[in-house]
Amino acid sequence: SNTTSWLWSFSGGNPATSTDQSPVVVYNSVGVYSVTLVVSNSTGDNTITFTNYITIDDVPFVGFSQNTNGLEVTLTNTTTNANSYSWDFGDGNSSSETNPIHTYAADGNYNVVLTATNNCGSVTGSQTVTISTLPSADFGANVTSGCIPLTVQFNDLSSSNTTSWLLSLINI
Repeated sequence: SNTTSWLWSFSGGNPATSTDQSPVVVYNSVGVYSVTLVVSNSTGDNTITFTNYITIDDVPFVGFSQNTNGLEVTLTNTTTNANSYSWDFGDGNSSSETNPIHTYAADGNYNVVLTATNNCGSVTGSQTVTISTLPSADFGANVTSGCIPLTVQFNDLSSSNTTSWLLSLINI
């Protein structure tokens, strides 16, 4: 080669310029960067620019929101810069969908974990999902009729998520 000098320009690079023939450049910020090379000899110089030549990515930024309805939670993924997802719903179930809908078997607090992955790595985020449904009232009795004095044993048959009871006896 009859090239006698090199002048490199690296947008976003460190160093931003170099006169080395084959420089090493470090990029510390996410983005898409252009590179320009000016080569010279005694006859003159020639310039070439590769636009958007270097692409620098980062690991994903994980985020999601939740909306519960009864035993069901709708998870809306707000993650950026990811190409695959792994959800752990905190009840032994999982999904690889982007925006899953999951139905829980019972009321409770569940730790939902989202792992988002791209070619730079994986990042995990979590939130507590609280499932709380209305209780279902029900009862039974060992006898429902008899002579005075009648002793009745009432048995609560309400759903397991009931937290308080109020018994009203009405004389009809």
